Amino acid sequence: MSKYDKIENFIFVCKDKDCKNKGAKNIEKAFEKSIKKMNLHKNSKIIQCACTNRCKEAPVAIINTTWVGNVSVDNVDELVKRLLTQ
Repeated sequence: MSKYDKIENFIFVCKDKDCKNKGAKNIEKAFEKSIKKMNLHKNSKIIQCACTNRCKEAPVAIINTTWVGNVSVDNVDELVKRLLTQ
């Protein structure tokens, strides 16, 4: 059994130009803090991804199967709570 067999949640954060320019790096850090705070870090994985072609909604994240646009550091906790702790 690998350490990745325990992963139940995936958070993809777009790191392409528009998302990067609108704070994707800080948003990724906020997701890391949030999943740790909510004790989800052992079964969640954050993955940087290339352009999602939703540049008008930048910054963009995909949380499991849910697309989320206009992500901000301020709404990360709410997103994690709503989409990963159901």
